[in-house]
Amino acid sequence: MEAVVSLVRGASKSEVEIGRFVIYPSEPFLAKDAAEQRGYSFDVAQALTSPVSSSDELAVHVRLVPLSEGMIPEGGQLTVAKAELRPRPKPE
Repeated sequence: MEAVVSLVRGASKSEVEIGRFVIYPSEPFLAKDAAEQRGYSFDVAQALTSPVSSSDELAVHVRLVPLSEGMIPEGGQLTVAKAELRPRPKPE
């Protein structure tokens, strides 16, 4: 299974894919504490074609999709503990 991460913006509900990731091996995994959690970063600059104001509503959608056609996902689950937008330092 592959996780597809999208950013959904405001009342328009426009959705833009910002990245994908695969967790391998594809076996059940439960993080017991923060040290065992897995993290992924995506650059959302291209998805945000106009500036974001404090009144804008942003949502992150994560959905599981099969890696290959014909693969039937059975019981696939992914728990997201946290999603956050962090500004990157501006290049000098």
